[in-house]
Amino acid sequence: MQYKFQHSVVGGTFDRFHVGHKKLFTEAFKLSDEVIIGISTSKLYSNKPYSHIVEDYQARKTLVENYLKKYDLSERSSIVPIDDIYGNTLSNVNIEAIFVTDDTISAAQAINAKRLSSGFAALKIEKVEFVLADDLEKVSSERIRKGEIDRDGNSYHMLFFDKKRLILPEELRSDLKKPFGKVIKDLSEIEKFIDKKNMLFAVGDIIVMNLYKMNINPDISIIDYKTRRHALNVEDKMLLESISKKENVLNAENTPGTIERRAVGIIRRAFEDLSKTNRQQMIIVDGEEDLLTLPIIALSPLDSIVLYGQPDKGIVMVKVTEKKKKEVKYFLSKMR
Repeated sequence: MQYKFQHSVVGGTFDRFHVGHKKLFTEAFKLSDEVIIGISTSKLYSNKPYSHIVEDYQARKTLVENYLKKYDLSERSSIVPIDDIYGNTLSNVNIEAIFVTDDTISAAQAINAKRLSSGFAALKIEKVEFVLADDLEKVSSERIRKGEIDRDGNSYHMLFFDKKRLILPEELRSDLKKPFGKVIKDLSEIEKFIDKKNMLFAVGDIIVMNLYKMNINPDISIIDYKTRRHALNVEDKMLLESISKKENVLNAENTPGTIERRAVGIIRRAFEDLSKTNRQQMIIVDGEEDLLTLPIIALSPLDSIVLYGQPDKGIVMVKVTEKKKKEVKYFLSKMR
């Protein structure tokens, strides 16, 4: 078979190997006999958003190797670690082309400038268009780390887009009583699970109050001035009101037993404000906040911690992972 190029190169972090990466590889191998794949080491991605949760090099390399094996591309490829944008492009005279996206085209241009100054021919730059998620934004590893989409480009926000509200059917109530994470009897145990790098979200008035008494300030708190569906006593309400004065306060309406689309919109706004200002957010709910734990988990960045109360059991601590988001997505799909 005749290929446009004998030797090409493609580079990236390839974190959370996703549909966009697959398209990039498909295009590179369609036009090239052999492809060198440069996988970034931590020296190259340390400034990326949420870089502390980028998968380790071996995990990313294994996923790439599995893809190559699946499509019988292993013999037409080689994998090299890269500590900078240049990799081996300044020493390998045989490379003819580099495959990029809009995010990496500037790196390819910098590579060509260096190659020309070293007496090498410039690489042919082949741009591959982004794969779009179902929210019509690009699929990227950063968006997966931020918890916005999964590896197939499914947006978690779109789970709440089609209906004005999701209603908890009676047959799901028993399932909801099963904790989504680790049950902790004593809130003081939380401290050993929390790292400064983890974002922390808390749902429930009593949990929020007790965290503040421990000098732990959640990034986003959701309260409704009730506990066990009864109004807080005056003292506790005054304490929460004093806490709210130190934070950016957002108000939401959420009917008991439902997840209102507008309430989810307020949660998204809290995430956006937190990202822009780094200021803690407090959402005060008119109605009931219990079920808003689900959209918080669905929309949270990976590696976040979500705390909520489980009546008669204790505090539930959820470490947000791709698997946990999938569990919540399945549960949400059963709501009407």
